[in-house]
Amino acid sequence: MADVCFAPASARDFLELDHSVQLQVRSALARVQADPYQYGDPLGKRAGINLFGRYSIRAGHRMRVIYAVPKAEVIIVTIGKREQFTVHQTARARIEVLRDLTAGELPTLAKVLEAADS
Repeated sequence: MADVCFAPASARDFLELDHSVQLQVRSALARVQADPYQYGDPLGKRAGINLFGRYSIRAGHRMRVIYAVPKAEVIIVTIGKREQFTVHQTARARIEVLRDLTAGELPTLAKVLEAADS
């Protein structure tokens, strides 16, 4: 079972979703937490967007969660609509920012989100 952490911007993505969509995303995240490789589809380079090494899982009909799996944790990069590769473009931009985060910052963000969810 992998730990799931949200990148800062993806946490905002989640909190801005309608409650019913949040439930769909939570369901997808539970599957990812159980086995991130089994349930997510590996991404590559498409439409000029290189997301090689990242995964995508559906949350409902139109929403996607894009995540990375470094070591034993899952980092949620972005949550959004699939239409016109918008979520993929956002993921590419956020991955650049994530490269600058230290491993210590991500668990702290996860704890903040858990506290906010309670």
